[in-house]
Amino acid sequence: MDMVRHLRVFVAVAEEGHFGDAARRLDLSQPAVSQILRRTERELGVDLIKRTQRGAELTGAGRALLARARLFVDDADRLISDARRSAGSSEALRWGAADVCGRIVAAECAARLAEHVDEQMPVVGSTVELIEQVGSGQLDLAVVEHPALTAGLESTATIRLPRRVIVPTTHPTASAERPRLSRLADLSLAYTPRSAGPPAFDQLIDELRAAGVDPSTTVTASVTECAALVAAGDAFTVTADPGAFREVPGVSVLSTDLPRMRVRIVYRTVAHRDLAEQLASDLWRLAKATP
Repeated sequence: MDMVRHLRVFVAVAEEGHFGDAARRLDLSQPAVSQILRRTERELGVDLIKRTQRGAELTGAGRALLARARLFVDDADRLISDARRSAGSSEALRWGAADVCGRIVAAECAARLAEHVDEQMPVVGSTVELIEQVGSGQLDLAVVEHPALTAGLESTATIRLPRRVIVPTTHPTASAERPRLSRLADLSLAYTPRSAGPPAFDQLIDELRAAGVDPSTTVTASVTECAALVAAGDAFTVTADPGAFREVPGVSVLSTDLPRMRVRIVYRTVAHRDLAEQLASDLWRLAKATP
């Protein structure tokens, strides 16, 4: 039995509390997740998960073993990374993060990668640019928006990052107890150009339309430009990095029911699969901890 893979499935089901969500996180079918978990339980001789109408709950044995299972999986990932470094590969890891993912995602990736590689060369760019660079061999892996055309590259399962809506402080929605996106019809959407990631951009527009607003768009080249447009009272924006706006005068950060932004990690070769999966797991935990 592949104990690392099987315990990774156990950890995912325990953390998600649902077989379907765990399957999406691991990029497996739900029957495969159930089968692997049953095999793990047989091998260990204990029931780890109790199947309920609401999803999945830890048994007493599952609660007792979860922390050790996490350590086991993390140690295995570190062992693989250490082995690769010992093999003599001194080349820096070249990776990127889509600018729309924000500072926290980029910093989380950099901190985690520092545990596994001696040297790294991070870049920030658009989803389209990063996918092209991974495909051409300029980058080893990249965190990009989903959906996107990945040109046959390998990728992890998607991670859903929370998003916030940034509006002018003077706009009625800024003081509303339950802000509605449909009230933003008098503002344009300040956002990166569609060419940075056409499928994800189109999906965002569809989600805004479903929420009752069909905005015109104002293309922005930076967070600074975006903040200026919002503070001037002319626009609103959507971001996965609300911290970049919290100290900006003239803008307000709103929590709404807008769907989360989906991202995934694309990588160039099978040699980077474990590292990409580890990053995806870390980003999933980050997203889970963010309301």
